[in-house]
Amino acid sequence: MVIGVIALALAGAPRLLLAGIEITAAGLLAGAAVSRFWKISGHTTAGAAVLVICAAVGHGWPLLATPLIALVDWARVRLGTTRSPRSSSARWSARSSRP
Repeated sequence: MVIGVIALALAGAPRLLLAGIEITAAGLLAGAAVSRFWKISGHTTAGAAVLVICAAVGHGWPLLATPLIALVDWARVRLGTTRSPRSSSARWSARSSRP
């Protein structure tokens, strides 16, 4: 992945693309670090990460979609595939990677 980012930077890729890759990598590392000790919802983490990236690129307007992440939390708990604290921690894990 590092070689790919370096190749993109040398090829003149837009800064927003490189920033998106860096934010995604930071989110993955934060999620992996938390999940090592306390399993968190990958679905909620991914949704929150996409929201954070879109907010960083879109000047905050995508944050209006934050209730959708809560809906994902609710659906995962309702289906019995996760517990509420795990879903909620995924949201905060993704937010911690925001620059």
